[in-house]
Amino acid sequence: MKKLILFFGLLFLFTSCENILVKTLDIDDFDYEKQMAVSGTISSTHEELRILISENQAITDPLDGWNPLQDVDVSLFRGPALLGNLEFQPVAEEENDIDGVYTMDLSPINIDPGEYRLELNHPELGMATATTQVPNEVKIDDIVFQKDFGIAPNLLQRTDAIIITFNDPPEENYYQIKIENNATSFDTFIFEMDTIIYEDSPYIQLDVKEQNAQIGGNNILLTDVFFNGETYELVIYITDFSEEGVSEIIEDMRVSWEVLSKDKYEFDSSLELYFNSQGLGPFSEAVSVYNNVEGGLGVFAGVNQTFYDIPE
Repeated sequence: MKKLILFFGLLFLFTSCENILVKTLDIDDFDYEKQMAVSGTISSTHEELRILISENQAITDPLDGWNPLQDVDVSLFRGPALLGNLEFQPVAEEENDIDGVYTMDLSPINIDPGEYRLELNHPELGMATATTQVPNEVKIDDIVFQKDFGIAPNLLQRTDAIIITFNDPPEENYYQIKIENNATSFDTFIFEMDTIIYEDSPYIQLDVKEQNAQIGGNNILLTDVFFNGETYELVIYITDFSEEGVSEIIEDMRVSWEVLSKDKYEFDSSLELYFNSQGLGPFSEAVSVYNNVEGGLGVFAGVNQTFYDIPE
């Protein structure tokens, strides 16, 4: 028995003292395939398509920030039809935006449900393509805010609730629900309208009882694996840790209701799993982040997005 206690004591000692098990390894230079890394989403509500393109890096390369890849010919297709070419913006037009983004004005184009394809060509890295679907809209039939709804199953504390009722179509569907806050209202005019900026609230914490859901910040990722083709009632437990409380700020909140392409769901889901695994240290499992770019890396995904006010 004493030997067993001594064994666990030594095990605790070696796992709790980081410096004991740290060893620096010299990694020889190695060849890796240079490819384009692509990231972008095409949405039914966006007036501009924005695509980030860079060159992938070896694991031995130092991370030195965002390095956009120039001289890429980028074309957008809907089915076989060319919709237009994206332009490289070396300097962002907005102060807090990212430099080096490929953009295309979508305002003259109706982004209807269907298949969309990106074709990319770089003089050194060659060709890459990515195809996705903008899914059909799934409308919310009813949305209700209920104060003092009960105890959230995972938070284990009193919460309010937002109850969403919708008819799920019979095919596979993927959803993302965001609870956004009216953070700032500007007196100036942007895009010829008085603009209100919505963003995630750091005080709000969400919870659901669905086991097929993933929660990250103010976002909920959900599949219809357990309610395919049915009328479904989704209960979102919502707790606000600010001084006001949910019932006081409900008029400044809205629901972003997104029907996702499978590409978007798989990428966001794998990325959430990747970040969640980082805190487990040596006990974490390897997580592969989803990729749908042929001849490259990254994701091009489709979203059908609708905004709903939350009734008081």
